[in-house]
Amino acid sequence: MLGPSSPTVAAPLAEAISRPPPPEIVDWLRGSSVTETAFERSVLYSWTTKETASRLRKTREFFDDNQLPEGPTAYVRWLEHVASRNDASGKLSRALLGHPDLRRRRYAWHRPFATRLGLGTRDYGDQLLRVELDPRAIIGRFNPASREIWSFRDLDGRPVPLARALADPGRIGAILHVRDGEGDEPRYREYVICNEAMIAAWSLATPAIARAVSDEIKKLEALAEALPLPADIERIYSEVIAFHVPRYRPERQNLEAAARALSISLPEGEPLTVRPTRKFDASAAPALVEVRRIPPRMFTLIA
Repeated sequence: MLGPSSPTVAAPLAEAISRPPPPEIVDWLRGSSVTETAFERSVLYSWTTKETASRLRKTREFFDDNQLPEGPTAYVRWLEHVASRNDASGKLSRALLGHPDLRRRRYAWHRPFATRLGLGTRDYGDQLLRVELDPRAIIGRFNPASREIWSFRDLDGRPVPLARALADPGRIGAILHVRDGEGDEPRYREYVICNEAMIAAWSLATPAIARAVSDEIKKLEALAEALPLPADIERIYSEVIAFHVPRYRPERQNLEAAARALSISLPEGEPLTVRPTRKFDASAAPALVEVRRIPPRMFTLIA
């Protein structure tokens, strides 16, 4: 006589296993991370529209006010707030707002893919500007929510005291603006190039730009194949991206969308490289600027 049948045990569901991406991808991510103490970058990239790129070709003027959004950006509003302080942080903020050689701005990041899809409802354009900073340049980190509002590094990663940056503002090449995210505001970072005298060269449609874009497409494709990322690698990835919003999360559809956007960002026109000759006017006094004693609350997308 047959005994009772043995209970059927269902096979366990397959679970996604996190494995480290290939070593070259991990090295690329590590080398691309931007942190609180390591934010110096000698090469930055800025997406722009075909119309703006065409204007830049004609004028050879790096700062094009037509590419800026209407009204003050979050960076400017927070500078205006810190400018109300009667200390070194306030003095530097007033210089960045009012000095004729520091008050103009172009927003950038050091990895083209990390801003290609934009932050708001539209992207910034499909023409890529490459900006190489002068080796003498220093980069500031501006986080108005931090106890240390300002910190500076030279391009070799050495700390530069705030007093030295104030004494020689002509070396300031760019500012890393950090927003930690409050309320409905997303967490994001952006480089703000602000001093043409510290630009060694800027370029459009060059072989170097094409190589950078092609390399990032390959890296994104390899990263997509390595998903899901282990927790430590995902943390490093978060240090690479500029905007901490859903479209940049390390998910296959996002990485593939970024790679596609890069692949159709075809440069228009002949290769162009401009080496600015502008000198910083150390004798110029900053203009009087608007200050905000109450912290700004409205979040503006740079579109």
